[in-house]
Order: sequence, then structure tokens, then C-alpha cells
Amino acid sequence: MHRSGTSALSGVLNILGCDGPATLMAPNESNEKGYFESSKLYRFHTDLFASAGTHWDDWLPMPATWSASPPAREFHQLAVETMTDEFGQSRLFVLKDPRICRLVPFWEDVFQEIGATPGYVLTHRNPLEVAASLGKRNGITTGLSHLIWLRHVLDAEANTRNRPRCFTSFAQLMSNWTGVAEKIQTALDLSLPRFSLGAATEVEAFLESDLQHHKEVPGKMLQSPMLSTWVRDTYEILERWVSDGENSEDHKRLDALRGAVDRAAPNFAQVIKSGLDKADALTKEQATITACIDDLRQDMAERDEQVKRLETQLEQAQFRVSELDQAHAALLAEHQQDVTEIQRLNKEIERERSARSSAEARSAEFDSRLQVQFRELSDVTRLLAESEKREQEGAALLSETETRKEAEKAEIQEIANQLRDEIAALHNSRSWRITWPLRRFTDGIRSLRK
Repeated sequence: MHRSGTSALSGVLNILGCDGPATLMAPNESNEKGYFESSKLYRFHTDLFASAGTHWDDWLPMPATWSASPPAREFHQLAVETMTDEFGQSRLFVLKDPRICRLVPFWEDVFQEIGATPGYVLTHRNPLEVAASLGKRNGITTGLSHLIWLRHVLDAEANTRNRPRCFTSFAQLMSNWTGVAEKIQTALDLSLPRFSLGAATEVEAFLESDLQHHKEVPGKMLQSPMLSTWVRDTYEILERWVSDGENSEDHKRLDALRGAVDRAAPNFAQVIKSGLDKADALTKEQATITACIDDLRQDMAERDEQVKRLETQLEQAQFRVSELDQAHAALLAEHQQDVTEIQRLNKEIERERSARSSAEARSAEFDSRLQVQFRELSDVTRLLAESEKREQEGAALLSETETRKEAEKAEIQEIANQLRDEIAALHNSRSWRITWPLRRFTDGIRSLRK
């Protein structure tokens, strides 16, 4: 039956070495660990039920005429092809889908054609827990859930009778999975290749406690007078078979229960269908509201993502601004160094200019003094020239008077000697020696000017 731990059981068998299908159904919120079920066969069963005018949550028996109809033969061939695609040449595989409970005769024909020998593992779960799970996932009422539960477990038991099979439960799997694995090996006469201590850790991690979301005490189910005797009696027999083994004396009671459910179907089908139609309308409305909520959540998620992107961009921009600030500070520091260096160079230039101005002033002063000395020297030279002229004139007058000539010559010689003494004194003076480099410098400047 749906929501009875079939996924958990298939997952454990898969870990212990049984092959799964090639295309697994993806996990979702209803089954976070996964379904361990073929997605192709899921669609196959949906189409098959549609061809027979039924669906997964129908508590009515399969139409008796469907198995002999042309669609049934077409689905038989499609099942053969799908099994080959999904399991290939596997020697040990798990085929799991709760809808197989209502289609055992159909699948036995398929198994025979593909050469597979089926061993059936029938697992059940407390109907109250199943109803709680279906109510949460699908909005199905407890009463209808129990009818669906009866249809699945009673059809599965009746159609696998006298075949290799064993009975277990979701509760037993969760409390003692090793005992379930040993029971399967014994009852079906097979060996699970990875049933070892090495795989035990994987199984324990897979069967974590939160895998079972809805828990009910078995006694509550068996002792409640508010529940149908069909459900209570069926559950009591299955629980006993799980703990003590199958008892053929219970077959009559199970057949009677199945017959009662079949006979009641025509009487209540229309009433239940009317209720289901209303429930479907409510479910559709709920689906619309859920879709709107999902859209809003998607919008919020997109907005959150956009905010995160903007926050990331802002952080990047702030980081870039920080880098630019650091670069700007570095440039300012370099600029300040350049300004300091320029100020130092300006001071040196000013000192050079001041020194040059002082040198030029001293040079001008020396030039002035030299000019004065040059004028004095020119006067001396002129006097010497005049003296020589006078000597010539004196020579002319020498004949006139020897005494006067000698006197004038002596006078002139005396003046010349004085001048020479003054010139010599000037040349030997300290100022003349000090200004000698300047005179050389001035002569060089004058020569450049010329």
C-alpha cells in the first residue's frame, strides 16, 4: 500500500545488493530519501490505470474485463520492453510500485515472458499512520484511506498466495532490519550479496529515526471500536503473520473480508465518488492557492537572490573605493614628497641666485676700481709721452742751454721715478694681488663680449 514504507524497504534491499531500475524517480518533499522506483514504470502504471478507468487511490477492484481487452495486451508488450530497459540482464533486482498490489496477475504474465522468477515481499503499515500520511500529502480522509489500504493489502495477499513470499511491516523494518533481511533470504530462498557488517552502517544511516513521520501504537488500531472491523481484522492477521509466520487458517477470513469489500463497492461507490468530486474541487482550489504561494515564494527567492547580488556588488564597490582611497593616499604622499623636493630645490636656486648677485656686485666693484686705476695709468702714460716729447723738444733746445736741459731732464727723471715707484707700489700692493683673479675673469668676459 502507498505510504507503507515500501521505499524504505526497497532502499534497504538496494543497499544489500539488489539492483534498482535504470531510471530512478527523483526524491521530493514527500519522500526525501527517494522512492527507489522506476520513473518509466510509474508513468506506465499511470497510463495503464487510465486505460482501465481507475487510478492509484481507487478502492474499487480492477475491472474484470480489462485483462482480456486489446489495451491489456498492448500494455503487456510495453511492460516487457520497459523491464528490459530498466533491469537489463540483472540476476537480482527489486521491482517496487504500490500499484502492483492490484496488478499481480498482469505482472506474473510479464515475469513469465521475460524469464524472471518473482519472490514477493509484502509489507504493511498501521492503517492509522497510512491515513495520517495520505491526509497530509493528498488531503484524503481517514475512512477513504482505510478503504484504499484494504484494497491494496487484500488484493496483494490473495493474488500472491501459494507463491514464494514473506510478510513484514514498516515498524519491524525500522526496529529490526537485520531480522527482516534474514526473513527475506529464508522465505525466498536467496542470498543478499551485501548482507554484511560492511553494509550495516549504510543501512543504519539510511533508516534514520526521522524517516518515520507518523507513529501510532498498534493497540490503538486493534482496540478502537470506531474503526471498521474489516480494517482491524485484516491488520490483526497481518501483524500476527509478521511476528509468527503465515497461517493458512486465516485465508478464509481474509477471503471473506475481501469479498465483503468487493460487494460493498457498488453500494458506496457513487456516494464516495460524489465526496471525492468535492474533495477534488477543494484539492484543485488548494492546488491553485499552493501554486500562488509557490509563485510568491519564488518571487521572494528571486528578490532575495537579487538582494544578495546587489549586496555582493555593493561589497565589491566598497572594496574598490577602499582600493582607490589607498591609491589616492599613496599619490598624495608621493605628491607631498615632490612638493617638498621642489621647495628644497627652490631654496637652493635662491641661494645660488643670491650668491651670483653678490659675486656680480663684487665684480662690478672691482671693475670700477680697475677703471680708476686704468685711468691713473693712462694719465701716467700720457705724462710719459709728454715727457718724451719734452725730451725731444729739450734735445732741440739742448744746444741753447746745457744747464737748462740737464735740469729739466733731471726733473723729468725724478717725476718718472716717482711714477714708477707709485706703479711698483701699486703692483706690489695687497689689493692688486687680491684683484688679480678678478682681472683675469674680467679680461675673459671682455674677450667673450668682443
